[in-house]
Amino acid sequence: MGSTSFAGLFFKAYLGSSMRPKDQMFQRKRGKGLKQALEQASDFELRALREDLAQWQDRVIELEADIAETQMELDLFERKYEYNLGPLQKRLQALKAEYDEKKRLAEHRAQWKNKADPSQIPLDVLEQFRKSWEQSEPAPIAEQEQELDGATKEELKNIYRSLAKRFHPDLVVDPSEKKRRAGIMIAVNEAYASKDMAALMTLMEGEDQIAAEMDKSRDEEVSELRSEILRLKGLLVELERKLLDLVNSSRVKIMLDVSMAANSGRDLFAEMALDLQKEIVRVETELVLYR
Repeated sequence: MGSTSFAGLFFKAYLGSSMRPKDQMFQRKRGKGLKQALEQASDFELRALREDLAQWQDRVIELEADIAETQMELDLFERKYEYNLGPLQKRLQALKAEYDEKKRLAEHRAQWKNKADPSQIPLDVLEQFRKSWEQSEPAPIAEQEQELDGATKEELKNIYRSLAKRFHPDLVVDPSEKKRRAGIMIAVNEAYASKDMAALMTLMEGEDQIAAEMDKSRDEEVSELRSEILRLKGLLVELERKLLDLVNSSRVKIMLDVSMAANSGRDLFAEMALDLQKEIVRVETELVLYR
């Protein structure tokens, strides 16, 4: 028993004497890190600030996603609007320009009889409008821009928001990281706008860049967290204003009118096209007097 006890003591003594200084340093550092982690875990203020920051980040991403979705729907509506009404509007605009020019020319001749100098009567405006409405008609709406079912749209939205939370440049302040994220978000936005699920899933599989951990004191981290929360609050105000301006735009009002008319069985595009055609006939009739 005595020899065993002595062997145990000798073994402990050997371990203590054979430990290299850097091993002892690592052990102390690891102990310090553990102690710091335990202190932070029991630091209610620090934990509350971290949770608060995460909530503000979520709000920013939600609003960014709402803006992206609204802009995407508005862009699609713009293309539909141009396809249905654009050629008629250009033709009417050109006819009105021609009517105004012919009327001015007739009044000029009536005043100066045959003494009017044709070089003083510019026809460039008329020619420009004629070229604009003689351009080829807009291409049909692409298949990928057609309406998706509700479940697919919701899945696309969820994937977009997950990617935005990982890569949105507004969530960081470091210039190089902001630039890196901006490049990724361009690809994310393009895939979301074109409803390309495969491209979004590929981006989801991309690796995050792990930021280098820096030794910070508690006070430094608290200060940084408070500063970042304040920055995100200001950003949220800007985003809310941006979304409000978008929602209150004249195009969105027309988009809502078209949607409400469709719900009641009316085709507002067809009605607007008919009104434009009637106006075209009226202007063409008046234009005959000057031809």
